Amino acid sequence: MIKPPKPRNESQRQAVLELLNILDTHAENAYDDLTRVASQICQTPIAVISLTDNERQWFKSKIGIEGTESPRDTSFCGHAITGTDLMEVSDALKDERFMDNPQVIGAPHIRFYAGAPLITPTGEVLGTICVVDRNPRQLDASQRAALRILARNVVSQIQLHSLVAGMAERESALNSVILQTIEVSNARAAFFARMSHEFRTPLNGVLGMIQALSKTKLDQEQIECVEVAKEASESLIRLVNDILDASTIEAGRLSIEEIDFDLNLLVQKNIQLFAWSAAAKNLVVECKTNSKALWVKSDPTRVAQILTNLLSNAIKFTESGTISVELHSTVNQLGLVQVDLVVSDTGIGISPKAQAKLFMPYTQADESIHRRFGGSGLGLSISKSLAEALGGSLTCQSQQGRGSTFHLSLAVPSAIARASEGVANIDISAAQIAANFAKLRVLIAEDEPTNQRVFKAFFKLLGCEYNIVPDGHQAIAAASSRNFDVILMDRLMPDCDGVEATRLIRKRENALGMHTPILAITASSDMTERQKLIDIGIDDFLEKPLRIEKVAEKLMRWTTKRKAG
Repeated sequence: MIKPPKPRNESQRQAVLELLNILDTHAENAYDDLTRVASQICQTPIAVISLTDNERQWFKSKIGIEGTESPRDTSFCGHAITGTDLMEVSDALKDERFMDNPQVIGAPHIRFYAGAPLITPTGEVLGTICVVDRNPRQLDASQRAALRILARNVVSQIQLHSLVAGMAERESALNSVILQTIEVSNARAAFFARMSHEFRTPLNGVLGMIQALSKTKLDQEQIECVEVAKEASESLIRLVNDILDASTIEAGRLSIEEIDFDLNLLVQKNIQLFAWSAAAKNLVVECKTNSKALWVKSDPTRVAQILTNLLSNAIKFTESGTISVELHSTVNQLGLVQVDLVVSDTGIGISPKAQAKLFMPYTQADESIHRRFGGSGLGLSISKSLAEALGGSLTCQSQQGRGSTFHLSLAVPSAIARASEGVANIDISAAQIAANFAKLRVLIAEDEPTNQRVFKAFFKLLGCEYNIVPDGHQAIAAASSRNFDVILMDRLMPDCDGVEATRLIRKRENALGMHTPILAITASSDMTERQKLIDIGIDDFLEKPLRIEKVAEKLMRWTTKRKAG
């Protein structure tokens, strides 16, 4: 017996074999099919796909032979891998290399061997696909050709195996990165949810007390001081909202509702909100909308947010002239309402260079303008993201020194026209308070002393009968001891929070066939979180910072519904 020599590129061959990660892997049908084909074509009882490492030949696939490996030093394949063409041994007993080989004189009693080398594209021979018989014989030309073809197919399969394994490893690594990213995203979302609460709670106190103060008797100087404080508070609220919205968009947690609403009325109401700030600069605000209702299905809060940002910017950057708001609508070929909302101004305009960065987050289009007018640099970026989330677009045309025009384009389903809900422009003057609110009984669950003072100030002005409790347990007890027209429930309270309190109140009411409107007091605008609250029995939301007009509107809406029911 002659011991098989090592190929000249043995170290490189071993490195490639290890890199392919094929040794000691499980059986696979793709390899077994090739082995069966080799056995059938060559008409042999034994066929093997073997890979030769440093000490052994290992069988990736086999027919007619036991075991999974044999020593390299006694292997036929050890000789076959030293060449680049098929090696054929017609009678092993007549070949000095194998005549006293243990596999010849003992099991499996090899007399005939033919092995085609498995050659990689870079020239390394990994092993063979071989056929073995216990009787002397020879292959014909077509069998030899077939065995060579099968060898190339085995190499292709090994490369595919390596590619798939590599992809699996990369996918595993990618999944790990994704999971880490999700964890970071969730942690960031939780952080901003906490920050939303922490920011809006003190802001609620500041703005609430300013509103309450503005309703008292003040001299002209005090009125001016209150207006300045209110304007500064509103500016800070917008800044906080921008930061929180930007974080929500980045985290991919932006939720869009589909609600029926009158878009024309929404536009007119939002224009009215800016009447005072426009008049303070002697600006003319033109509203070019159809007087008829335009009922559509979309997210009114997000549409209003875009319009508010555009109007705020138009007034901020216009020193004299006109702010124009136009609303046009047509029905497109798909039966959707094509809405075009255009806000134009005669302000300072935007340079071509600044327009290129206009919708980029965390970027001021023009630093000199920022130093002069301030702002977070997030408003237009958020507005564009909101427009796209609504399925539309937001574009700008501007000339420096000649004003700007922003165009919001949306295609939305139409909605069935109906009477507007709620009370627009609630009159909370002394003459109307008694008629609207004097008989209302309101339960307020709120643990923050500052917010408690805000509610006391609000309900003193509204004339409601109210009861304030500092936690969920006391809210449950109060709701069980007497009937209230409305319950205002803070989401975050110690010991028993608003979620648990609402769940237990609803459980009791369901047993009694009752339903008291419960409005969640929340600093979060996250729709997923809101849906969870709706699922446990919350009817509506009061978002911090609170405004007395919004509180009054919600009270009227839900007590009117309850009386109508």
